[in-house]
Amino acid sequence: MKRRVVSRLAAFGPLDDDEIDHLSSMGEGVRVYERGDVILASDRRDDRLELLLDGWVASTVELANGTRQIVTINLPGDLLGLPGLGVRRPIDTVIALNRVTVCAIRAQSVWELFETWPKLALRLFLVTQEERVMAMERLALVGQAPAQ
Repeated sequence: MKRRVVSRLAAFGPLDDDEIDHLSSMGEGVRVYERGDVILASDRRDDRLELLLDGWVASTVELANGTRQIVTINLPGDLLGLPGLGVRRPIDTVIALNRVTVCAIRAQSVWELFETWPKLALRLFLVTQEERVMAMERLALVGQAPAQ
């Protein structure tokens, strides 16, 4: 798990051993999901995030006509459920695209980073900003695509 946690955050600067140990201690158990399983649902507020250890998942948004739009493909090292952390009701549903392994992390543990490990919290914030920029870029590309 350490390698998966560190890989994303270390892109914004090196992590020391204490930070790596703290991140690893945030994990609360490993789960395995099969293809098509819902990992996090938009119709319920979870008190956890999931660190994707192995496999691929899709973050999807259900539309009013009953169809589903894939908005993000998540790969190992991604933290699932992060976009919904600060809202009352998450907009996306996270679905396993193949057999996946995740590690649960209590949302409260993430909030506590801001008080006790501000450097880690900053890196986590920067990861979310990176994801936001990618989403904005995709939206701009879709907005300029021809209707055909």
